[in-house]
Amino acid sequence: MGKSSNEVWNCITLTKPVASTDVYKTMDWFWSKKGIRTVLTLYNPVSSTDPRDLEPSSELIQKAYQGRDEILYQDDVSFSTMDVNKFYCGSMICITSDGYYTPCSVIRTTEFGSYKSMNLKDLLNKNPGDILMMRLRDPQNLPEPCVNCDQKEVCFGCRSSAFYYSGDMFGCDPKCSKCQPNL
Repeated sequence: MGKSSNEVWNCITLTKPVASTDVYKTMDWFWSKKGIRTVLTLYNPVSSTDPRDLEPSSELIQKAYQGRDEILYQDDVSFSTMDVNKFYCGSMICITSDGYYTPCSVIRTTEFGSYKSMNLKDLLNKNPGDILMMRLRDPQNLPEPCVNCDQKEVCFGCRSSAFYYSGDMFGCDPKCSKCQPNL
């Protein structure tokens, strides 16, 4: 369709059923047969009504991301539960389907306001630091144990996992294998 394989990504939402079965084979097939990399997006229950039985365990998460690294990156830097670095995540602003600005396509919050009541220029003038995760770009501002992580120059963990599990989008990513979460 006009795109080369290095311009296409396979995206898998990592749920417990997927992580327990064929995620490794799927990533391997897309890479070895089609030259297409896979992005693993963690399933995060965002409300009390979301099914918790879809949530993969820390062990399944770690195994899936290690498999991704073995297939796709070998000796390259791994971002643990991230597929992009902090400079990508800290440089986007999303608008949810109900019109609210958010720093991540997965985070649902109203704290940054709506495009209906504030244009993007006004949002950036009012609050550029939080919506663009500016404070976390400086490794010394990372939460414990991230401040001591060997990947702190390029990674700040998944902000949506931090948001949904601790209520603090600037907190530690509890799904990161380097944090060793106790969920």
